[in-house]
Amino acid sequence: VVNKGKVIEAKWIPLSDSNRMTAPDVVKGESVILYRFADMQDIYWTTIYREPHLRRLEKVCYMYGNLAKPGKPFDKTSSWWVEFDTKQKKLQVHLSNSDGVPVVYDLLFDTKNGLFVVKDDKGQSVGFNSTKGELFATAKANVIITSPTLIVNGKSELKGNVTISGSVKVSGVVTAKNFVKG
Repeated sequence: VVNKGKVIEAKWIPLSDSNRMTAPDVVKGESVILYRFADMQDIYWTTIYREPHLRRLEKVCYMYGNLAKPGKPFDKTSSWWVEFDTKQKKLQVHLSNSDGVPVVYDLLFDTKNGLFVVKDDKGQSVGFNSTKGELFATAKANVIITSPTLIVNGKSELKGNVTISGSVKVSGVVTAKNFVKG
C-alpha cells in the first residue's frame, strides 16, 4: 500500500507495447505499477489493469518505423503512425515516404468539425465536410470521373474554360452571358 500523500517522480515505460509513443492519460484512482531496475535511481511506471470505468478522454499515438537502414531513430516524419485523440475528437493516420516511396498520405477524421479528408504531400485532397453538406476535391492535374451516367441534381456552376467532346442534349432553357459567336 502506497501512502497517498507521497509524491514519487517516475518515467512512463511502455512495457510490452513498444510502438505506443504516448503515456496513458491516467486519472485519479487508476492503478499503476512502479518499477526500479537493479541499482538504478530512476523509477518507471505503467498501467497494470484495464479500468475503463475510470479512464476518460485521452490522446494515444502508435508509431511504426519506416526507415530501411538501422541507426537512426524514427519520428513522426519517418514512420507510419496512427493517433487517436478523444480530447480533440480526431483520428489521424499518416503514411510516410521516408523509405523512398513517392508520396506521403494522411487520412483525417475530425468529428469535432465534421470533416473527413484524405490528402497527399503534393497538395491534392478529397473529402467531405458533413456539417456543411459539402464534398470537395483538389487536384494538381485532372479530376477524372468514369461512369456510364453522371447525374448532377441541383444547380451546377462551371468556372473557367469548358470543352465538350461528343454530343450535347439539352432539355430546358439555355442562358448565355457574353456569348461570342465563333
